[in-house]
Amino acid sequence: MKSAEEILALARKRYNATLLSFDYVNDELAVMRVQPDGGVPRYKAGQYTTLGLARAEARVEGTQEDTYDSDEAVKIVKRAYSIAHPVLNGSELYRVEEQNFHEFYIVLIREDENSPPLLTPRLFALKPGDRLFCGDKIVGNYTLDRFYKTAKHVGEENACVVFLATGTGEAPHNNMTWRLLTDGFKGRIVSIVCARYQRDLGYIETQNRLMEKYPNYKYISFTTREPGQRKRYIQDFIEEGELAALHDGFVDPERTHVYLCGNPAMIGIPKVADDQKTYPEPKGCVEILEKLGFESGRKHPHRNIHYEEYW
Repeated sequence: MKSAEEILALARKRYNATLLSFDYVNDELAVMRVQPDGGVPRYKAGQYTTLGLARAEARVEGTQEDTYDSDEAVKIVKRAYSIAHPVLNGSELYRVEEQNFHEFYIVLIREDENSPPLLTPRLFALKPGDRLFCGDKIVGNYTLDRFYKTAKHVGEENACVVFLATGTGEAPHNNMTWRLLTDGFKGRIVSIVCARYQRDLGYIETQNRLMEKYPNYKYISFTTREPGQRKRYIQDFIEEGELAALHDGFVDPERTHVYLCGNPAMIGIPKVADDQKTYPEPKGCVEILEKLGFESGRKHPHRNIHYEEYW
C-alpha cells in the first residue's frame, strides 16, 4: 500500500499550474491568480476553464468531513470556473501582454447537505507557490459575441451593456468590462452585484476606481443580510424602474444587451414547451426583462438576454 506522501506525489505529477497569489476578501471568499505552465491561451471574455486538486490534498479546517479510499485519493477533483480579470493595473487598464495568469473569484463551500464539497476546501488550503491542475481548454458561449454582432448602434454612445450578478457571478462580468473598455467602447456599461454582506463585494475598490476613470461606467451593489441596510434584490431594482432610469436607451432592446450570472433564482430561466414559456417563482430577472421587450430564447434571432448559471 502506498503512503500518503507517495499518493500525493503521484497525483501532483498531473498538475500543470502554479498558484501565484491567494488574496482573501474574507474568510470564505478569495481572488486567486493561477499561472499555467504552458502560458495563457487566447480566449473570449466570459468563458471558463477548470481547476482541480487531488482528494489526498489537505483541506482547510472547519469544513465538512470527506472520506475516501486509497484508490480515490489520487483522483483529481475538478470544477469549472469563469475566468475573472484584474481590469486595472494601477490607474490604467491591464494590457494583454502583462497577464501571464488566470484570475478566479472563488467562494469557500464549507458543507453541503447532499455531499461533502470536494474542491473549494482544498483550494482554500493552498499557499502561493503550491501546484494545482488548471484546464488547458477555455470554453463557453457566455461572451460578448452576440452583442457585437447584433446590437444596433453598438459603436454609439447610446448603446448599453448591463451586467447583473450575484456573488462570484461578477467574475466573468469584470472580464467583459475589461474587454469593452479595452476595445474603446463608448456606450453605457452598468454592472450590478447583489451579495449577502458588504464584505462579500470583493472588487468594490476596483469598481470605484473604474467609475472615476470612465464616465460611461456605473457600478451598483445591493446586500441582502447587511445589518442596518435595506434588503434588496436585483429584481426589485429593475421592476421598480430604477435601472431604466439610469440610461435613456435602456428600455430599447435594440440598443441594449443584458448579461446575468449567478443564482438561478435571480436569473429565472423559463421552461419552454409547445412554444409556451413558464416562468419560475419567485419572479426572476428574465421574466421582468421580457415584459420590457427583451428576449432570452437561445435560438431567437434577436436574443439580447444572456445568462450563465453558477449552480
